Amino acid sequence: MPANLITLAHLSVSSTSSLPNFAGEPARGVPPSSAKRALIVGSASAALISRFSATEDDARPVTVAEALDAYADHLRSTGGDPYNAKRARLHVPAAIASKPIGLIGAAELIKWRDGLTAKGLSRGSVNRVRTCLRAALTLAAKRDRRIVNQRVWQDDLDALPNATEARNVILSDAEVSRLITAGNAHDAALGLLMRVLAETCARPSQVRRIEVSVIST
Repeated sequence: MPANLITLAHLSVSSTSSLPNFAGEPARGVPPSSAKRALIVGSASAALISRFSATEDDARPVTVAEALDAYADHLRSTGGDPYNAKRARLHVPAAIASKPIGLIGAAELIKWRDGLTAKGLSRGSVNRVRTCLRAALTLAAKRDRRIVNQRVWQDDLDALPNATEARNVILSDAEVSRLITAGNAHDAALGLLMRVLAETCARPSQVRRIEVSVIST
């Protein structure tokens, strides 16, 4: 072929076909079988590495902090009170929050629960925080079947005993009226809240979810 008609493609084909084989063998136009096998294995390995790298984040175990965040979202979508998740989040230390749920042990959670009283929480408050954390972990285990240590928080993390204190305070009609009046003086919405609480005996968290349209003034 004339030199002025030789292209880069011709040079590539020519160089491939003239490559010498190993141990002084004559040149062949195709690579040795061993080289082809190595190329195939290398390509397959690279594909597997790429595949697992792409799904590594999806397969990563859920942490306690992520379980509490998901629980808060669940409460919002189902009409619950997201503060139940925040209540637990406020008292869960970073060492536990960052740990995958499957690695949580009973001794660790029991030590955490008992430490809350040392921080000044009442036994009743400790049990409420415990209940919120248990609900978040149970929801996470329901969504991720790989979590199999539910016994740690469902059976081993008992509530503290003697936590219920009766506070049965009965207000007179005059006292209730003064509370409502004081609420109205501060803010009309607060006065309405005080009146609804007085007439329904519901909890503030329950009254918060009542729509204004169903309240008769």
